[in-house]
Amino acid sequence: MEPPSSQRPHARQPAQARTTPAASRSFERATRDPVTALPGAVLFRDRLDRALRDAQRSGEAIALVLLEVREEDGTPSPPARLALLAEGLRTSIRRGDTLARLPGPHFGVVLVGLGRSADAVALAGRLVRQLEPGAIAEAAPKVRAGVAARRVGPGLPPVASSELLAEAAAALEESRRRPDGVAAIGPLPTAAGPPRLDAYLRRALPRHQIRVVYQPELCLRTRRIAAVEALVRWTHPVLGAVAPERFLPVAEQIGLLADLGRTARRQALGLRRRLRSLGLPTPRVALNASPAELARASFADELFALVREAGEARGRVEIEVTEERPLPSAAVGTLLRLREAGVRILVDDFGRGHAGLATLRRIPAHGIKLDRSLVRGLGADGRGRALGTALVAAARRLGLEVIAEGVETEAERQALRSLGVDRIQGYLVSPPLSEAALRRRLAAAAAGRPRSAPPGPA
Repeated sequence: MEPPSSQRPHARQPAQARTTPAASRSFERATRDPVTALPGAVLFRDRLDRALRDAQRSGEAIALVLLEVREEDGTPSPPARLALLAEGLRTSIRRGDTLARLPGPHFGVVLVGLGRSADAVALAGRLVRQLEPGAIAEAAPKVRAGVAARRVGPGLPPVASSELLAEAAAALEESRRRPDGVAAIGPLPTAAGPPRLDAYLRRALPRHQIRVVYQPELCLRTRRIAAVEALVRWTHPVLGAVAPERFLPVAEQIGLLADLGRTARRQALGLRRRLRSLGLPTPRVALNASPAELARASFADELFALVREAGEARGRVEIEVTEERPLPSAAVGTLLRLREAGVRILVDDFGRGHAGLATLRRIPAHGIKLDRSLVRGLGADGRGRALGTALVAAARRLGLEVIAEGVETEAERQALRSLGVDRIQGYLVSPPLSEAALRRRLAAAAAGRPRSAPPGPA
């Protein structure tokens, strides 16, 4: 389990570090799309943030237009066509507006200095008509546009770029049902999040938007990576990275959790085989499973089938379960069956919510993962150290392995080692890594090279 986002190192540099002319030119070159020479997604988001700050001061309306370009058969337009269309779009936007190439067959336009938000829809319609057959090429593709427009200014609540992107993405979905291919949408309800997130998620699996990253766990005795926790990630081409705490509940609500979990576990279980083929160390793989998944009668058989498919040994696989509320008896039965078959069971987030010593009477665990709330400030907090000592001692009497998660400081590492904790996980060790980054980390460790500062999150 990862530490809360508020405790992670900031990925963005301070604004003043990016404002020198040389730094700005370097930033522009590194973030432009190589096919169209337009700003790419990173630079587009940067300019959208800047435009929103300017609009907040001026009180003018601002709008975001997302364009999707597809061929007559529905397939994304090829790069050569997109480059041609980009030239046509450049001539259609106004001075001061921003045109960018986004992932897939998408363009984004930031419209600024609008007298009223309704003007954005008219401008979006003009962009779509600019790409009609004959306007640029004889066989121009189908173009749709989603528009999100807001008025911001002094006395009005600020608007985040993520809000505007989500609204425009929802409008782009709505444009499928409009004969002119243009749709606009108003502000989203903050509690419910972007509308049609379930529809986006249903298409995420067949479009290969779901991936797995791996967060290493360091053995304090050997100083080697003993295991990696597989974490599921979803990156939407327009919404960008969607947090697991947002999309996993939606997946459960719409009955997609089993398919999503199966896809992630298949990818993760093949990791050790891929590492072996490269002659790299092969740490254990820890897989997360929700109570709802474990309660399914078919879960154990599906996992065993995936383990066989990967050519893996069951004893090298760990299942992490969080008991946010008492587990249903069917889930406990599944865990018993998994343990009897050799799969290792870990209680995640131990010490938070319902996950306490009473949990260990119900769950046939091999180990516990101390929650970040227990680890925080352990090196300087006398009461925290006393509690940690008691928990580790209790775990030892029960024959359980102890892993600490969310470890971020050297003081915490030293305190955990003195308590006899077996493994640590957290940003002090490493953020979640892509498989390629994990390979580099393991290769460096195998070669005995000293490790530099941890790479950025995947």
